[in-house]
Amino acid sequence: MTPPTASPDLARILHVLVDERQGVFTFDSFCEIAGVAPRAARQLLHELMRLGLLCPLRPDVAADTFQLLPHRLGLDPRRLAPPYLLVPRLVGEGPYFVSHASAMEIHGMTTWQRPIVYVCQPQFMHHRLVAGTFFHVVTCRPAHWFGAIEHAVDRFARVWVSDLERTILDGLRQPKYVGGVAQVVVGFQIRRADVDIDRLVGYALRLGLSTLQRRLGYLLEWCRVDAPAALARLRASIPPRASYLPLDPTLPRRGPCCPRWRLHLNTQLTSIEGTARLSRAQVPELPR
Repeated sequence: MTPPTASPDLARILHVLVDERQGVFTFDSFCEIAGVAPRAARQLLHELMRLGLLCPLRPDVAADTFQLLPHRLGLDPRRLAPPYLLVPRLVGEGPYFVSHASAMEIHGMTTWQRPIVYVCQPQFMHHRLVAGTFFHVVTCRPAHWFGAIEHAVDRFARVWVSDLERTILDGLRQPKYVGGVAQVVVGFQIRRADVDIDRLVGYALRLGLSTLQRRLGYLLEWCRVDAPAALARLRASIPPRASYLPLDPTLPRRGPCCPRWRLHLNTQLTSIEGTARLSRAQVPELPR
């Protein structure tokens, strides 16, 4: 991993940065890791940049912040810090939380990684490409600003992320940001034992979106969740003559209808059998 021209001090610092997954770090955290005074730290950083092992981020993105270049170190990028660590520096002092597919990754609801970081903010902000990662900002209405928790990434950094229940609902509300409704079902099954169903339904009713409530009701029934009171609350929120809406808006609107939830079943969830420990015995037939 260490280039032959690096001094013993630089080699030690690089090993510590990689072992602690500090792919992106501030000048202050580098001083702490290196255990040197600021002036000596500047000299070490200059030497690492001369060797092509790290680069500074643009000041308008994150001041006094640096990124290791894994390809120059011969490393798998997954060994270093996840890119969502950059989010607090991108948004500054404003409120935010990591959401959608990125939150699913943090909560262990998926086994794949996307080269996109999704962030919710209450005000509009342009999407940005930073250090090879695309940061997609989803604007969230103030009335919908709830369901976020603080997540400790390591001993240096913490980020705000949507909690488990809010992550599921955001995926059902905007499936295009998670890879489709089927991915939400898989994520739900992976973390099923940890999901608070009452909180999940309470959040859905608080968001007040009929489409979301119908998809959630269908998901809970499809996964055979034993929560009759919660399902009754969702059913009561659906107008009796509501128009049929697609289960997955990212797919063409075709397939059978589900009168109970007023949905077009345009995605066959049976295709995810075998994923997330689903078996034939656990999967009910789709309602007709």
